[in-house]
Amino acid sequence: MTDGITFKIDTDVLQQLIQNTPENIERFLAQEAELVVNDIKLSMNTSPPGKRYGKHTASQPGYPPNIDLSNLINAISQDSDGALRRVIYDAAGYGGYWSYLELGTEDMKPRPSLGPAMERERQVFAQHARAEGLVKP
Repeated sequence: MTDGITFKIDTDVLQQLIQNTPENIERFLAQEAELVVNDIKLSMNTSPPGKRYGKHTASQPGYPPNIDLSNLINAISQDSDGALRRVIYDAAGYGGYWSYLELGTEDMKPRPSLGPAMERERQVFAQHARAEGLVKP
């Protein structure tokens, strides 16, 4: 998966927002996480065709995975993991498989979907945070 995302945030403004409207912050985080989940799902099966394995055509390295069945794509979801935290996960138990696709293995180059989706949303979030005065240039 990814190593994490770092923002330089004016915590005074953020703490005031959290104190005054915690339900709005929770709703905002849920919406942001859902955007990432949707981005991941939409990216799958958009890759140029790679090597064929029986009925499955893999994606090319560096592109999101091509999938045969909808199990993985339907299992990707997000939920709260405590106050002001969201987790994106795979509810079908494909986590290990998904991480192999994301990071690659000794025998397979990465087919990232989570990392690129997180980066795209990080850029959008940073633009919004700057517009709201939460992030200092």
